[in-house]
Amino acid sequence: MNNAAFNGYTPSGFNRRLPTVDENRRDDARTKTAPHSLVRRANAFFYRAILKDVSSAVDGLGNASGGRASSSGIVISNLPFLHIPVKGDDFIAVRIAVVRNVQLYCVQIEDNGPLIIDMMARITKLRRSDGLRRGKMHFEQGEVVLARFSGDRKLYRASVITRVDSNEYRVFFLDYGNMEKVLVEDMYELNDEYLLTTPPQAVFVELDGVSRSELSREQFVTYFINRTVGIRLC
Repeated sequence: MNNAAFNGYTPSGFNRRLPTVDENRRDDARTKTAPHSLVRRANAFFYRAILKDVSSAVDGLGNASGGRASSSGIVISNLPFLHIPVKGDDFIAVRIAVVRNVQLYCVQIEDNGPLIIDMMARITKLRRSDGLRRGKMHFEQGEVVLARFSGDRKLYRASVITRVDSNEYRVFFLDYGNMEKVLVEDMYELNDEYLLTTPPQAVFVELDGVSRSELSREQFVTYFINRTVGIRLC
């Protein structure tokens, strides 16, 4: 693990600068809040992050409710809270899953790697056993589904952000952080209890004070993607 690589970089959300997405905004925004609970809300999508004793607490609908958050972590509509096990200036090992640009990344907690592997194996088993249901034409915002990612044509857990047109939705891939448009024919209704009750694994991080790189985008992505690094709250 290379601690120096991200020493001083700021996990988004932990300095109250977290990129967020909700049903009223389709690009990255800022937020301060998230509930430490399983959220059930119809017709809505949101992504929130909190820092213990720093961010505002919120209610079960993702709205600020006063006071300070009692735990650090990530919440997405209709999934349990993802606890981020850090204290003070401690480093936490993360794996870089998505490079958005020189400042913005999506990472996964390194210790949760086996869990992510188990989820992917379960999705593969469902696909091979004809345990997936396709044919549904309407999905609710915030609904957890399986969607096919254009990069490798594999199925992953996703949350519906919004409907683009009659046969296409914009989705957020819950465990990796990608967002893209997906055709209805590449979306499956999800009824598997394990996949519906496992917290989201995608955590956005934003570099503090970094705005450009001398590397080309291709070089930059190649260098950082899939690396395990240490980050700390700062």
